Amino acid sequence: MAKKKSKSKPKKGKKLKLEMDFISMKTLEGKSSDKKIESILENVKEGHLVVLDGALTHDEEAKLVTITMEGIHEDFTGIEFCSLPKSEGKLYSTLVKFLEFVTRKKYSKPGLTLVGPSKIIRKIKRDPNAFYVSAEL
Repeated sequence: MAKKKSKSKPKKGKKLKLEMDFISMKTLEGKSSDKKIESILENVKEGHLVVLDGALTHDEEAKLVTITMEGIHEDFTGIEFCSLPKSEGKLYSTLVKFLEFVTRKKYSKPGLTLVGPSKIIRKIKRDPNAFYVSAEL
């Protein structure tokens, strides 16, 4: 008969904690995409959930995945992330595209982004207007 695998319990007196970093996109504004991703991953590799007050661009999301995959090892098994872009009006989108063209600078999209270590995020449920995260320490 197979022995039931017991879940390891924290040692008496040791408290588990969840650390969350709420970072304004203004903090990352002047940085290149690579520096933004590096800054986010630095906190995630320490076991923190990172919440940004804006959505990453598609290029930044792709770089996030690429850089994460290159950095996977025994202690860092990867990330889970999701973005919730704020719906924009047509006039706003056109204005932002025009400004990006004129200034040759990418502007962050309004919204919300969560990035966390895959070893603690168990499930992310998404719908068009919200996401729900289940984490286990």
